[in-house]
Amino acid sequence: MKIVENNEYRDVAVEIAKVLDSKKAEEILLLNVSTLSNLTDWFVLATGLNGIHIKSLADEVEEKLQKKGVKLYRKEGVGDWIVLDFHYVIVHLFTAELRSYYHLEKLWNDGKNTYTLPSIEKIMDKEKKQAELKEKKTLEKEKKEAEIKEKQTLKNEQKTAKTKTAKTKTEKTKVVKK
Repeated sequence: MKIVENNEYRDVAVEIAKVLDSKKAEEILLLNVSTLSNLTDWFVLATGLNGIHIKSLADEVEEKLQKKGVKLYRKEGVGDWIVLDFHYVIVHLFTAELRSYYHLEKLWNDGKNTYTLPSIEKIMDKEKKQAELKEKKTLEKEKKEAEIKEKQTLKNEQKTAKTKTAKTKTEKTKVVKK
């Protein structure tokens, strides 16, 4: 199953989820909203313990992604809800109370677009294995084609050598006859 046309955005969302996970965010969800919204492709939702935890989560995500060259376009909110806009990925960090009140995952869920970090990593691993297998098959095909071409070249060289040998014998025979 292909998640989005451009997996680069998914990879950014996954990287954000990993950062959040490393900082003990809870209930991390990735929502592919590319077919539901023209504003963004991914939402990453996570719950923090309190306003201080949420701010530290936001700061860590911003810092880690900036180091990777991902631009933060806008940062909004303080305390119980902070939103980070990376254009194709929007991050919502909030307390459990606000998250359950606004319930964004229910609002943006179409039944097949919600992923946990482990589930999306499993999909990515499967895609990676498929890509590796495809590349292996391509390399094997190219190797076989090269072998066939080499055999054909060898046959042509042998044919040319036989023809030259035959011409040489014919010329020697003509010289001997003269």
